[in-house]
Amino acid sequence: MRDQKTLILYLCTAALVVGLYLTLDALRGAHEAQIADRFPLAVNQLASENLEIRLGGVYALEGIAVVSEKDYRSVLEVLTAFVRERSAWKDSRTPLADQPLPKRAPDIQAILTVLGRRARTYQDGEAERLNLARTDLRRANFKGTHLEGAILSGAHLEGADLTGAHLKWAIFRGAHLEQAVLLHADLQEAFLGEARLEGALLKGANLQEAYLIGTHLEGANMLEADLRGAIGLTWDQIKIAFRDGGTRLPDYLRASRQTQRD
Repeated sequence: MRDQKTLILYLCTAALVVGLYLTLDALRGAHEAQIADRFPLAVNQLASENLEIRLGGVYALEGIAVVSEKDYRSVLEVLTAFVRERSAWKDSRTPLADQPLPKRAPDIQAILTVLGRRARTYQDGEAERLNLARTDLRRANFKGTHLEGAILSGAHLEGADLTGAHLKWAIFRGAHLEQAVLLHADLQEAFLGEARLEGALLKGANLQEAYLIGTHLEGANMLEADLRGAIGLTWDQIKIAFRDGGTRLPDYLRASRQTQRD
């Protein structure tokens, strides 16, 4: 009798577990179907002429990326492609110095904010870099943003606020960062070859092991900046920047300076 009760209890428990599994599987399927419906709708919103609808599409895509592993990368690709298309840099015959710095369009700024606050980043949950190359991001707000490893080659970031931005491994080949604010930004191992940083605020920035061959630093504020291990930095570059006793230079540059003095 006891064995029969045990068997009945076992069968009831097994039936309950199977029922729960089937219920969860059904809910999962319904959820995935809902996401599948929401994704194209959100993408279509980005094509709207109405700013409010476009903004709704941006935040809807952010929500999908949070809950759908399958669609995560697709969301990032859609958002970065939107920025590259709608805010592509257009060459002008007017000298850059004479061009007024525009304010970023609200939908472009919203995308930059969404990209900058995602939970995962390059080399920390993401295997691919965000591509924002040759974009017009002048005066954009990147405060505290996470753009590790982002491709910003040829991008125009004049006057942009990158205070405390996380830019490790980012690629700024030939980028324009004149008058940009990079206060305490993390540019460790960033590629800044041929980048223009004239007049940029780099006070307290971390530039350890950054690639600085051909980087323009005239008038840049390098007070308390950490340049240890920087690649390709020369005295010709650093002597026309503002620096102080807190500016930490690469060993090879300090040794070269000492040799010249001796």
